[in-house]
Amino acid sequence: MFPISLSLKRIAFAVLLFETVFCQGQSLSDVQRLHYNDFNWSVAIPKGFEKLPDTLLTKLQNKGAAVIEHSYGKKVDNQAKTIFVFQSGQYNSFESNYQPFDPSRDGDYMETFKMVKGIVYGSLKANLPKARFDSSYSREVIGGKEFKVFNLVAYINPQMTVHVRMYGRLFGKKEFSVNIMYMDPAKGKALLEAWRGSSFGN
Repeated sequence: MFPISLSLKRIAFAVLLFETVFCQGQSLSDVQRLHYNDFNWSVAIPKGFEKLPDTLLTKLQNKGAAVIEHSYGKKVDNQAKTIFVFQSGQYNSFESNYQPFDPSRDGDYMETFKMVKGIVYGSLKANLPKARFDSSYSREVIGGKEFKVFNLVAYINPQMTVHVRMYGRLFGKKEFSVNIMYMDPAKGKALLEAWRGSSFGN
């Protein structure tokens, strides 16, 4: 069993996006206002982002598992539940999921957060050996809740720079995660504004 089985979807999200496996959305949508009762979370998805269908997400998760298992030689147990994945083009995406996390069983959350991000970083470097990466950790308050943040910039080639921000925090015994990736600065700005403008029961 992979020791950080809680995190397949976040790891697969980052690795697979860089492998260009997301399909182009079929049409541009208007702003979509969404609410999720489990976290009392309200968010407005920017215009032009299309929701990925569940059938495609399943294929991505299976391929993501294969990538991680090949990189680390360990089986991955997926306990994460997708809330949504929206995208515009191949490298501009907004993904959210949650999964069980009990500190009494799973250990210190911040240590796990950093360990998982180390796996993300290592997997991307292994799959993109010619790329250059910058990474850092920070904290950010979203809707009155403090989130831990992993910031990653991948310099794929002189014409292609991809930014990834991975947010996480505990709500009771559930870890809630948001992952934003963008290559287009304008679309990245729209996604970050949407996320930062979202609310948790406020």
